[in-house]
Amino acid sequence: MFFLALGYINYFQRESAEAASSEVGINTNLPAALASRRRAISVNPRRYMWLIIVIPAILFVLNFNIQSGLANFYAHKTLKSIRVEETTENFKKSEAHQTFDQASLRGEIADFLAKTSRGSITKDFLKIYEFLESPLKENLEKEPKNPDHYLKLGVFYRNWGKVDKTKLDKAEEIFKKALKQNPKKQSFYFLLAQTKILKGEHQEAVSFAKAGVELCEKSSQAHFYLGLAELFSGDEINFKKEVQRSEELKKEIGGREILKLPKTSTKKTPLAQKPPTGFSFAAEYYIEIFDIYWPTEDWEKIIILADEISDLNSDSYLHEYLAGLYKELGETEKAKKEAEWVMENYPELKAETLRFLKTLEIGY
Repeated sequence: MFFLALGYINYFQRESAEAASSEVGINTNLPAALASRRRAISVNPRRYMWLIIVIPAILFVLNFNIQSGLANFYAHKTLKSIRVEETTENFKKSEAHQTFDQASLRGEIADFLAKTSRGSITKDFLKIYEFLESPLKENLEKEPKNPDHYLKLGVFYRNWGKVDKTKLDKAEEIFKKALKQNPKKQSFYFLLAQTKILKGEHQEAVSFAKAGVELCEKSSQAHFYLGLAELFSGDEINFKKEVQRSEELKKEIGGREILKLPKTSTKKTPLAQKPPTGFSFAAEYYIEIFDIYWPTEDWEKIIILADEISDLNSDSYLHEYLAGLYKELGETEKAKKEAEWVMENYPELKAETLRFLKTLEIGY
């Protein structure tokens, strides 16, 4: 656009000069020729009218690119920040330059917060939760019909609720409002079910999960989430039935995932360190499940869930995670079996697994 404007100006300059030269050449009266030349090269407002549009447009585009670049720069620094002060400061700087899509930036920071606080929600992370609450609420106020804003804010409150139970009420309120506007949005039913489980309201959790399954009977994950609601309500038989139905549907659709809930953060989970290289989707998916329900502190149900998942999946990193989980829950023999399973089925990982086992202190 910039070069287009330069070309446009150059064109009119050449045209004016040529017109002036032509008139001088055919006019033998010198004063008349000079007057004619002055007329020829004088500014024609109509010819330069386009510049009134083009030049501001150029300046706008240049400013937009600079502002976007600065916003991305500070957003990247936010995601790489370690100290709370750095995180909040870089976030504010990024928002100051990101004038066109602040909502997406805030959502990205919320996702980042959930990931980085997965192992534990420290006092520093709580400060970031307190800081980020207002921007996420503002997103929803500006676009009250955007389901993504309900999702981000609801999950944000649900995660926060794991260390502050009063926030679970806010999460429930947000998800219910979202369902009124999006009654066929399946994920909101399961998010409500999870919130109800964390609040200890298990029968309501089962009701919401069943409503979610009714929207898509062929969803393997929907049946799995219903099974989880059944498990924490005390119905182990229906839990196993739903998990079995989930596995049947996976085979029918070739193992494809139909529904994926957002990533979460937790109060405390086993093996909070970074996952190993090659960490699979299956491992991450199931670890997210444990992250969600760990704060219930219903260790008996969590062990039942771990037993079931162990039988379902052959992912090496998932079994290493389960070894750590069992150790955390005092199930040393089960921890050993998980580790031995990895060494037997993945001999190339034996040395790595042995190093990992030493950190668990379970007799290796």
